[in-house]
Amino acid sequence: MVKLTKDLLNGGAAPESDLIQAQTQLGYRARADTDIGVMRAEYEHAIAILIGKPPAEFTLAVSPLNLEPPVIPAGVPSQLVERRSRYRRQRAPVWERRTKASVSLARRISRAWS
Repeated sequence: MVKLTKDLLNGGAAPESDLIQAQTQLGYRARADTDIGVMRAEYEHAIAILIGKPPAEFTLAVSPLNLEPPVIPAGVPSQLVERRSRYRRQRAPVWERRTKASVSLARRISRAWS
C-alpha cells in the first residue's frame, strides 16, 4: 500500500497526506500484529494454568480460521432497516412531502397542457 501510494505521489496523482496516512496505517497494523501475538501468549498461559501444566510446557498449534461468510441476499439489509420503527417515523414526513410535491407538479403540468 505504501509503495503504491509513493508511486501515485511521484506521478502527481496523490497528495503527500495520502502517503503519510498509508505509512501510519502500516505502523498501526504492525503494532496490532504484535498485540495479537502477546494476547495469544497470555491465553496459552492461562489455559496451561487451568489444565494444571506449566506455561513453558504447553503450546497450542496455530490454525487458520477457514470460515466462509454467510450469504446475505442483496435486499435483506435494507428490508431490516425499513422495519425499524424509528426509520419509518423519520421517513414518513419525507414520503408525504414527496407525494405532495408530485401531486403539485402533476397539477401544474396538467394546467400548462390545457
